[in-house]
Amino acid sequence: MTFEKRIKIRSIIIAIIPIVLTFIIFMNFRVSTMRDDIKKDLKETAYVVAHTSLIQEKLEYKKLDFSIQNYVNNYIKEFDNVDIIVVGDMNGKKYSHLDDKQIGQKYVNPDYIDAVKNSSNYYSTMKGSMGTTFRYFEPIYYNGHQVGFVMVGKYFKDIKSLTIKIIGVSLFLFVIVL
Repeated sequence: MTFEKRIKIRSIIIAIIPIVLTFIIFMNFRVSTMRDDIKKDLKETAYVVAHTSLIQEKLEYKKLDFSIQNYVNNYIKEFDNVDIIVVGDMNGKKYSHLDDKQIGQKYVNPDYIDAVKNSSNYYSTMKGSMGTTFRYFEPIYYNGHQVGFVMVGKYFKDIKSLTIKIIGVSLFLFVIVL
């Protein structure tokens, strides 16, 4: 190999390394930001729902009149990062769900237990009746005692789809820059 070819190859390698590193950092940042936004939206929505007096009172007096369902459906329509909201009482009885037929039924998955038994708020990923969802749980209180919980979720398939879209756009930009 001639000296000129070696210099060209080394120059190309030296130019490509920062581009590849920049691409990896940019892509990781975009995916991380998207996931952080989803987590933030789930947590904020759960907080607002848990602190709504209508919901607190309905759970305290065990009024299953679909008013909670109507209330939380507005959040699902308004926020892109919120796909499902389930409000349940201390026994796991559902007062809201995407599937109206499930209202009044008991919450089946065990991932709500910490919200009820330990009054914890936390994230979870679990397969439910509507598919695998990334979820945030928040306890609901009325006059200082816990009356239930709220679970706010985003479909995991949508998170994967957004991640793939971000990677695809980043790869397209990478190829153009390269």
